Amino acid sequence: MSKSNKKISKQVPKPCNNEIPFCFSILVPSKLDTSKIEYLDFTFDVSCLQCIIEPISIPVHVDDPCDTKECIPSKALINQIRIVGCIQIFAGLFPLVSIDIPQGGYIPNPAGSPPFLSSGLGSVNGSEVLCVDRVICYTDLDNSDPCPDLSESTFTAYTGTYKTDECGNTLIPIKGSIFLPNCNKCE
Repeated sequence: MSKSNKKISKQVPKPCNNEIPFCFSILVPSKLDTSKIEYLDFTFDVSCLQCIIEPISIPVHVDDPCDTKECIPSKALINQIRIVGCIQIFAGLFPLVSIDIPQGGYIPNPAGSPPFLSSGLGSVNGSEVLCVDRVICYTDLDNSDPCPDLSESTFTAYTGTYKTDECGNTLIPIKGSIFLPNCNKCE
């Protein structure tokens, strides 16, 4: 993970958000039976993400130690931790069975010699790229390594309601979220 040069910017802190929602569809050809799908395989790659540490100045009010009714307007420096880059996500659906399978449940494998039989099972997959620019937390300036281990990101994924297009193909939406880990806090 690369860290930016310490350049102080004056800005209003952005809200923290570790969740990256996604939704994309996998196209299943009309000759495959989607009613037999049992599994959604899902994985993602966070290796193209970078953690950027940005010192920022924020307004604060400090109680005046000499007068308990007065506040002293001031500024404080904190680190804003942003994650930027891309996440590649991959999903697969299994099993898919050909609608045209012979009664025995197997279709001949034309490449086989001697002739092997194929189970007629298959899978389809899809992928998507998510662009990320998220503030995930704020830390004090003394924290020398606030960037989290992004390989510890987690996810939820599920299939949405199937739809059929005008050609008889089935569109299966894959929905969910990737959750980036929290920052390392100093101790």
